[in-house]
Amino acid sequence: EYHARILQSLLEHNAPLNAADSLGRTALMYACYSGHEQSTQVLVDAKPDVAKRDAAGRTALHYAAFAGSPEVVRMLIMEANAKVSEADAAGRT
Repeated sequence: EYHARILQSLLEHNAPLNAADSLGRTALMYACYSGHEQSTQVLVDAKPDVAKRDAAGRTALHYAAFAGSPEVVRMLIMEANAKVSEADAAGRT
């Protein structure tokens, strides 16, 4: 996947793994929301902060669940130890 190769190159050149945009969203959150399994795997392998929250209190796991991507959800829980009981600012888990 093109996006995964770009991410890998950025990480190899020391791009900040947990950098966030003005809404507090990280590359991992965007990859999860898009359901991009390969991109998510590249980021998970780099050991990001999966507990990091955006401005709405959402984590990457929230975005993976919103996207309806069971493989990305599994990856976050099984490989990155994401906590399934974390609620966002609205109290949603």
